[in-house]
Amino acid sequence: MIDLRNLLAVLANCMPWQEIEASLAQRWGSQVKAGKKIEDMDMFGPTQALVGFGSSNAGRPRLPTRLMVSLLYLKRVRSLLFRHGPPIRSGVTGSL
Repeated sequence: MIDLRNLLAVLANCMPWQEIEASLAQRWGSQVKAGKKIEDMDMFGPTQALVGFGSSNAGRPRLPTRLMVSLLYLKRVRSLLFRHGPPIRSGVTGSL
């Protein structure tokens, strides 16, 4: 059971997720690459090939945007806490 008074649960409910996902969709979406021509020599003479173009379906599927944003946020907060010390909290439980 998730304690809704936990600091991370409170923070997750306060985030404007739809706006964050919409603003990052263009940047983190799959990108189509232009590719480049490579000239080579085979047993029939010179050849040209287009490599590195299109988008690849290889590899594992991308992670959800909320997960990536949350992890980046936690990384930044932990870095700030390490440098400046913990803030004073009231009414919430848990820690970062």
